[in-house]
Amino acid sequence: MQINQKSPTAELHPYEDSGYKNEFLIVLSLFLLGLLLRSIRLFDLDVWLDEAVLLLQLDGSYTDIWNFCKNDNFPPLYPWVIKAWSSIFPGENSLRFLSAFLGALTPPAAYFLGKELLNKKLGLALGIACCLSAGLLYFSQMIRMYAIFPFFGCISLIGLFRGLKTNHWKYWILMSLANLLGYYTFLYMIFLIAVEFVVILWHAKRNLRLMVKPILAHLPTALLILVWLIPMLSRYQAVQEGFWLEPFSLRDLGKLWFFFGSGSDIGNRYLIAGIINLPFLFGFVAAFKAMRGNVNVQLSLFIVISVVLSALVISLLGQSIFFKRYFIFLLPLYLGIVIFGWLSVKNKMLANVGLFLTFFALIFTTGYYYVYYYEVHSVYTFTLPRGPEEKCDGHGISKAADFLRKRIDNKEVIIHYSRPLTRSFIYFPMLYYHQRQLPEYIMSAVPIPNYFGGQYLKNSERIGSLHELDELPKGIWVVSTDSVVSYFDRDLVLKSGKQNIWLQREDLLKELKQNDYIHTETTRFGRVSTRYYRRELNTSTTKG
Repeated sequence: MQINQKSPTAELHPYEDSGYKNEFLIVLSLFLLGLLLRSIRLFDLDVWLDEAVLLLQLDGSYTDIWNFCKNDNFPPLYPWVIKAWSSIFPGENSLRFLSAFLGALTPPAAYFLGKELLNKKLGLALGIACCLSAGLLYFSQMIRMYAIFPFFGCISLIGLFRGLKTNHWKYWILMSLANLLGYYTFLYMIFLIAVEFVVILWHAKRNLRLMVKPILAHLPTALLILVWLIPMLSRYQAVQEGFWLEPFSLRDLGKLWFFFGSGSDIGNRYLIAGIINLPFLFGFVAAFKAMRGNVNVQLSLFIVISVVLSALVISLLGQSIFFKRYFIFLLPLYLGIVIFGWLSVKNKMLANVGLFLTFFALIFTTGYYYVYYYEVHSVYTFTLPRGPEEKCDGHGISKAADFLRKRIDNKEVIIHYSRPLTRSFIYFPMLYYHQRQLPEYIMSAVPIPNYFGGQYLKNSERIGSLHELDELPKGIWVVSTDSVVSYFDRDLVLKSGKQNIWLQREDLLKELKQNDYIHTETTRFGRVSTRYYRRELNTSTTKG
């Protein structure tokens, strides 16, 4: 089998077709369309936990960021980028726009990737699909490294396919650079790098000299990857030693299928999501039948399946690392395979119906994403109100933070107290909005686990009791995301029979009563509640 063979359905060479002069216009149009779609409702949400802890590091040096990233799942490239950007264009909205801008680079890159898979028609369809993908849109609106990660995946694959075909230095160097930047963006790039070199080894099995250029081009990349190898392995060990998330299950595969295809499970409506994603499944299967004669598609199928299986095996052997967002660098390639499958169907009517249903699914899910924007983002951002009578604008945390900044007085403190699962998700964003300038604490009798942000806390920011404060304050602002009735009426909680272990471990309500604090007001901002407790004594009592 020759590496330069193409499917009988292929058109002219992707870089020699008659529309070459229009390449710039196509690329620009895809970028602008991608940016436009990523700008819709871009500023409708406050920062959430993962964004906040990243933004809190921007005041540190680049060396501080390097050291900070050793305790997280991502290397320092993206934090360095946003630090440089924020030095010129400060503010969270500016950084959200940067993420949208970086995310809009993926559709043009996907266009060239599609041309490598088949032809210009597939490239254009793939570029539009990446503009519409709800999965790509979601992470392009977040101040996280996932916005740029798919772009590096596309460039790496383009370099691989062109390198295998031509063996030119420039393509191996392009692939090497994309792999380096991708790895220092997110560690999952190591899976793609490993599988790509299996592909290169297979290609050179009859002529090992073909491996010389890709290996030499990757030597600097390999050395720089080794620099972050120990932090990567240390982080993986830390994940294995502590509770992370639920073990791998077949449901995770289903979620990945939805994510790769339409990009959403439609609010946990798995039956509807499964039906919507059937065109992607059928297109993927059709690609298997049509891959003969197109080596790039064969390699693409091998790459997608190998990366997913590798992560699956590791997740089965230890703590699960099988999270759909980690595979986002493969999403454009998956869509390209699906579109190739439909374009290769010999029955043109069936092919057109398949393509129509595929793009209808993308458009439908994108519409759902924007119409139900708060619901889609409610898992970690707590934007939804408790009842239909309340309005929601996605800025409950920042409004509560601004309210507290204006209301807090001398000898008053802020304490975050609610279920352990939700405390960190409000505490760290509020720390960001307050820039750590207010006396603000998270209450927990036991150390906050790293998977809830424990590694980001500074000394004395966690307290297990009021008596750990230097002095009992005259007033306490208690911030919570829980129901005021259900969790701040202690008698009701105890009578309910709920196993509220944290209430037995750190009973703030009991301490407030024992130390003569009375509740005087409650103000709510969406799901964020601020409750003020004033001490009845005229003078404060020092600790001990």
